[in-house]
Amino acid sequence: MKNVEFMLAFKNVFRNKRRTLITVATVAIAVGVSALMRSLAIGFENMIASTAIEQGVGALQIHKKGYDNRGGKSPLDFRFKLNPSLIAKIRSHSEVAELSFRIIFEAQVSNGTNQTVVSTLAFHPDHEKKVCPASLVAAVFLQKNINTNNSIFLGDALAQAMLPNSENKQTKPTLTLLATNSQGRQNALDAEFAGPFSSSNPFQNKRVAIVSLDFAQRLLGMPEEVTEIAVSVHTKNQIDNTVLSLQQILGDDFEVRSWIDIMPTIKATVQQQQNVMSIVVGILSILVAFGLANTMMLGVSERTREIGTMASFGTSSATMTRVFIFEGSIIGLLGGLIGTPLFGAVILILGHFGFAMPIKNGNIPLMLYPELDFYFLFIAILFGVIIAALASLVPARKAAKLNPIEALASL
Repeated sequence: MKNVEFMLAFKNVFRNKRRTLITVATVAIAVGVSALMRSLAIGFENMIASTAIEQGVGALQIHKKGYDNRGGKSPLDFRFKLNPSLIAKIRSHSEVAELSFRIIFEAQVSNGTNQTVVSTLAFHPDHEKKVCPASLVAAVFLQKNINTNNSIFLGDALAQAMLPNSENKQTKPTLTLLATNSQGRQNALDAEFAGPFSSSNPFQNKRVAIVSLDFAQRLLGMPEEVTEIAVSVHTKNQIDNTVLSLQQILGDDFEVRSWIDIMPTIKATVQQQQNVMSIVVGILSILVAFGLANTMMLGVSERTREIGTMASFGTSSATMTRVFIFEGSIIGLLGGLIGTPLFGAVILILGHFGFAMPIKNGNIPLMLYPELDFYFLFIAILFGVIIAALASLVPARKAAKLNPIEALASL
């Protein structure tokens, strides 16, 4: 019996081809746009993660216990010794790929006339490049003819302020870096200005200086000591599990945090973007439901006498309800099957070429590559069918409640 109901519903769907085409197109667009929004969301998350991990943060960071809640204390107060046993413990984890040892500290940089406070980052270029392969500064550090042990890089805006005419000079300018170590002793070292660096982060362009790890250790008087270890991992989607297991290996003396814990504003941004996507999908679903319900209500009005004839021959209300629900489901399925491959092709093209996302106050635009989520495509088709079936309930109930005598007497 249900096969007959389904065939009748399939026949009814194509009775008014023009109206059906418009309704199917509406469902197809809604399903396709939902898939596109999902692909953009995945691309956005990947872009943010890639930017954070590969350009400077690293997948994980290891600090001395209490670093995260240090308040007004200096990072130098949480320095620790790079002994072989510690490094061996970290490398013993199967997910750990590479390590970069760093020192973060506040210093004053002077050009002989003016001076300003900078946030200084020190690392070994070879190690940093392995942990953060998109690090522009590490790449420049590794260029030939640069004395890494006595070089200093400044953010674009900072370099312009401290050395406005440095590009016109034949010899590289010398800057002086003055810092205070954790014992309160001050020291100053001269460094050769190796060039500016550009970042999508405006703070780095204005307030950050970068030197080699050896230079910082000599300046601060802390040989073989660092304030943090950046870690790259083999499997990025297992970072949370890696954090937990690595924390167990290192014990209570250290704290291990993932990139997203280090940058909570990014987590909030991703969550906000997901909320926006949910709202858009919800609005599209409501619009599709109203449109489909309206179309099927017109169908009920046009087929009043036919419905009355079916009822007079003993067709139950439940049977007529199922016929209309089948009609709605067929329209939803057709819309999903048309919309997903069309928009899927668009997503694949966009994912191949990508497009630039300009960053406010940033010098380097970020590239977003939408990623097709095949599981979500299936969910989108199923969701389209469910929405269409639910939207058909109202006209289905209206048809089921028609009085056969009144329906047959209608024009």
